Amino acid sequence: DMYTFAQHENKSYIKLALYKLLTLISIKYSNLYSVSNKNDINKYKKYNVSLRRNWVIDNNYESLDGRFTNRILSVGRLENQKNYEYLIKEFKDSEFQLDIVGEGGLKSMLTNLASCQNVKINFLGKMSNEDLQDLYKKYRFYVSSSCFEGNPKTVLEALSNSCIVIASNIKNHSELINNDENGYLFDLKEGCLKSKFEQILANDLKQNEVAKNGYESVLTNNSISLISSDEYLDYKLLKK
Repeated sequence: DMYTFAQHENKSYIKLALYKLLTLISIKYSNLYSVSNKNDINKYKKYNVSLRRNWVIDNNYESLDGRFTNRILSVGRLENQKNYEYLIKEFKDSEFQLDIVGEGGLKSMLTNLASCQNVKINFLGKMSNEDLQDLYKKYRFYVSSSCFEGNPKTVLEALSNSCIVIASNIKNHSELINNDENGYLFDLKEGCLKSKFEQILANDLKQNEVAKNGYESVLTNNSISLISSDEYLDYKLLKK
């Protein structure tokens, strides 16, 4: 939602007012207006708005055996929204390596910060979606430290590739993740992610259970067959 993202990005009051006005006009005069998450549904509940989540393909469940145990994957633009500065600081002097897929304007700053924090980090740049799907399967842990999201595609893809997802406790993550069941949530406060990782590592037996629950939950709510069926009905509605 353009207006919501603008709020998080500290746009001027004039721009915020314009975004809100354009959004409300669009909703009022649209035959069909869809959003990707429950938070937006609740925000515009007095209007006729439909929930249409992002989709994932079925990548088949794979156990965590043979995956990296000391490397963490994260995917997203190297910008403030993704909050990689927090991620790096939480793994100060850690044995874990951070592997980040994406490009952006903060790469130089994040590289210097990782060096100062004694964090091993690897920026993998842009990657095709096909290659990215293969990459997920190599990792046991996927972390999203985002400050705000919509219906985060990379989190959904990580779940569909049987990764253990550890995500910041924001509204649009908690819509996808039930803490300690199909993934883990952490507060964006100093030490919280580090503490969460210590908790996860202390219980090896539960890791496969959580990964499988995550895989099953994303197929239940975000499989391409389900989403495409809903969209087909939307197009039929618009043809009338």
